[in-house]
Amino acid sequence: CHDGTRRLVPTSLLQDAPKLARSILLHCSHPLNAPAGAAVRAGETLTFGTIQVDRIGIRGRRWSARWDELSLVRLASGRIHLFRWQRFIPYKTIRIDRVPHPTVLIKVIQECARKVESGDALAEIGRA
Repeated sequence: CHDGTRRLVPTSLLQDAPKLARSILLHCSHPLNAPAGAAVRAGETLTFGTIQVDRIGIRGRRWSARWDELSLVRLASGRIHLFRWQRFIPYKTIRIDRVPHPTVLIKVIQECARKVESGDALAEIGRA
């Protein structure tokens, strides 16, 4: 845990990978959701690997987009698709397997973006 506390993983979870993944995400990332949202609302910038998010927008190493420029954010298939003017070809796609605390990033995006569509189970965990 973030406070240094260790938790034992029950043997029953080791047999069920989806349950194990959900348990780890909920114990490691879920406690960060509220502080992350509050930090962005207070004007801070959050960093998720190469992705940075603040109340103005989202950016990577060589790209950026303001929230008011994005017409849609689509969460699907382990990816975050950012759309600007049209909704067929994304302006940018973020692979969530390359982002630390992906459910926290998703939660912050859901709070900041004007329109978010979700078909991703991981996004649903982020809402918990």
